[in-house]
Amino acid sequence: MPPDFPSVDRNHQISNESKAVVTLRCPSTWQVDFRDGDNDFGFDIEVQVAPRGEVCHTFRAQLKGTASPSYSKDRSSLSIPLRRTTLNLYANITEPVLLVVAVVMIVTHNGSFP
Repeated sequence: MPPDFPSVDRNHQISNESKAVVTLRCPSTWQVDFRDGDNDFGFDIEVQVAPRGEVCHTFRAQLKGTASPSYSKDRSSLSIPLRRTTLNLYANITEPVLLVVAVVMIVTHNGSFP
């Protein structure tokens, strides 16, 4: 019997794909720094904006990745759960916070969709 190894679960896959989407789709003037681990507390990304090659703006972002989005009835908007405590934090800071939603497609190791 072959040995067991650590596995990459669905949440890790969604997180990795979501970060890849942000990295590939953000403007070239954005310097993106992901805050990984247990210390993000509502902020997953810090972005420094350099529109003319000089950093002159900074903001934070919350990245919400999903492989199964919840749309409104008319499919014009997404519903994303946020904790009340996180919203309190956003209301208490002065810099802008961007909510980034990445809808990703996860493919299994054999090429099928879960």
